[in-house]
Amino acid sequence: MNAGTVSSPTTVTVTATYNNASKTAQVTVSPSTGAIISVTPSTFNTVFTVGDPAASLGFLIANQSGGPLTGTISAATNSGGSWLTVAGHVSYNWTAPETVNAAANPAGLAAGTYTGSITVTSAGAGNSPIVIPAQMVIYLQLQITTSSLPTAFSGQPYTFQLQGTGGTGTGYGWSLQSGILPLGLTLDSGTGVINGTPATFNGPVTFPLNIVLQDSLGHSTIKSLFMLYEQSLSILPISPSNFQFVVGSPYTSGNSITFQAVGGNPPYTWSAAGLPTGLSISSTTGLVSGTPTQPGNFNASITVRDSSSPNISATQTFTISVIVTQLTISPAVLLSGTVGVAYDQYLNAAGGSQSNYTWSVQGSLPMGLASRKPPTCTSTYPSGEPIFRG
Repeated sequence: MNAGTVSSPTTVTVTATYNNASKTAQVTVSPSTGAIISVTPSTFNTVFTVGDPAASLGFLIANQSGGPLTGTISAATNSGGSWLTVAGHVSYNWTAPETVNAAANPAGLAAGTYTGSITVTSAGAGNSPIVIPAQMVIYLQLQITTSSLPTAFSGQPYTFQLQGTGGTGTGYGWSLQSGILPLGLTLDSGTGVINGTPATFNGPVTFPLNIVLQDSLGHSTIKSLFMLYEQSLSILPISPSNFQFVVGSPYTSGNSITFQAVGGNPPYTWSAAGLPTGLSISSTTGLVSGTPTQPGNFNASITVRDSSSPNISATQTFTISVIVTQLTISPAVLLSGTVGVAYDQYLNAAGGSQSNYTWSVQGSLPMGLASRKPPTCTSTYPSGEPIFRG
């Protein structure tokens, strides 16, 4: 039977005979119209992030052999409900040539991969049906998860990794939409690392930054962050002019050295190594107090640590001098004595170590006079020592 003799698909019985054996089979014969469906494009692949709107793609349906042709186009999904439609419906009747829009809608769906198909059919076409595979990929929403930037201190190495999630998860690119980093810092576009050593200039200064994160498919997001720049820690000694410690003298807030921090974030914590014996530093105020017991020049290492996280610290060495003042006895001239009249003379010592004075008399006192001192003689003994009495 010639297919051209039927006007619609027809089932016929065909019997074949060979060597006296025969075989019967049912054969469906379709009319030969010469119509061939042409559909472009041949695939429908869409990519979204959670929350994106629907996307559509136009399919041109034509009769490759020319002449009129009609048929249907329908959408089917394997999961996720009716996210795939044609011309706003599950199916649509077309007349070639015609462009029919298919749409993929990720609304309400979780991140993942969804598959489906679009089928184009025509009873008058020899290549009907044509099945077009459809796929929809939904990524988590692209976002910058870094919530704040550490403070940048002048002269202190700075390294910080920006963090992002979502999107394709690969091929991230970082950039600044607006704002500038402190001089000496740069942003690596491939890794999202901010590094370098900030130059020194007057601070503090706040740098507003609009940071852009883009994934490998061009999805992008922007986040506004701030970077605080501050001058790094340094130490200044505050003391009276030409200050020197004196052995035996007590020192406190009114007459001693106080170290002061410049830069960083207060409150500060102070420590010291190599201070003169008898002196110590307050951990909260930087005040050096106590009573030095030995003279000399001492190279003291002073350290201050601020309250940043992580802490910033600075250590500087200062030469601290402790002197011994000249030892003197007063009065320089003793009172005159009279024979037969009681005599008392008190002497006072000043300078030297100002503690644990030892007294002695060289030469001979007039007859009838003697020196006396208590077991312990100090510069604070109220009436001075020794007592010449007789």
